Amino acid sequence: MRERLKIQLKLAGYSLTGPRQAVFAAMADQALSMSELQAKLQGSLDRASLYRTLLLFDRLQIIQIVGQGKNRRFELSDHYNVHHHHLNCTRCGRVETIEAPAIEREIAVLVRKYGFAPASHQLELTGVCRECSQSSTIDSF
Repeated sequence: MRERLKIQLKLAGYSLTGPRQAVFAAMADQALSMSELQAKLQGSLDRASLYRTLLLFDRLQIIQIVGQGKNRRFELSDHYNVHHHHLNCTRCGRVETIEAPAIEREIAVLVRKYGFAPASHQLELTGVCRECSQSSTIDSF
């Protein structure tokens, strides 16, 4: 994966610097919030450098942003990770990664039916996770 990153950066006119490599490695296993990324990098990178690296990685589609607002997380894109979808808890901020073969099959049927050539897709379900729903009363609609 490191070599693929190096090539992608080079093709875009950038080099694989130490900070870029550190951010990439930190996100290898899971989606992380900004504070989790900073903690994982243990002060080896200042906040401004981290932001610049994330902006570059987002622009080059090296990462994708999962969730919204305070629950926003960063993870490696499908070019570097197995394609998956997310369940986002609005209470605790937990992001659960799920693989959904039935959904993938249905998407393939839809693109054939409509003659559509998709570049990518993401499915994010937002709600309350099992732990949060069991620990408190949920307002119903």
